[in-house]
Amino acid sequence: MLPILDISGYLADPTGNEALEFVDQLRATCHGPGFFYLTGHGVDKALDDETLDVANQFFELPIAERKALAIGNSPHFRGYTLLENERTAGQIDWRDQIDIGPEEPAPVLKPSDPPWLRLRGPNQWPPSLPSMPHTIGKWMGQIQPLGMALLRGLAQGLGQHPGYFDDRVTPIPTVICVQPNTR
Repeated sequence: MLPILDISGYLADPTGNEALEFVDQLRATCHGPGFFYLTGHGVDKALDDETLDVANQFFELPIAERKALAIGNSPHFRGYTLLENERTAGQIDWRDQIDIGPEEPAPVLKPSDPPWLRLRGPNQWPPSLPSMPHTIGKWMGQIQPLGMALLRGLAQGLGQHPGYFDDRVTPIPTVICVQPNTR
């Protein structure tokens, strides 16, 4: 069974005793199993359910509608990847997925800009699911601060100050909704 870590004390006071205990547990878990369940995060359960529901609705759309959002249509690497079209180390990954990031205009890039800036830009959304952009955006708004708190806890667990990684990451999450393996 995976460890269960409660981040509530860390979120309340990153310098308190509960926070330091969480950091110790996080470090031990990452050095051990590497995976854990996170509780005490404050992400709205109803919003989690709504987000999962809209993701499931997306994967229930006709294949033609999903293919219209092919990731190859987007210079920002956002969109749908058909089952069997995702590869890792030359091997087929058996999953359908849609890559979604924060909704923002495409930046005007200069040659000196870092390549990762190409990941910023608009998403592709299915016209038949008008609630999807709002639902996913609202969920991302709750997940992003949580992700930053975890990153800060990891920095502390490595013996660094909490903001050690702040200038190495952008506070822009990317969401990948993956349909469970149906093979």
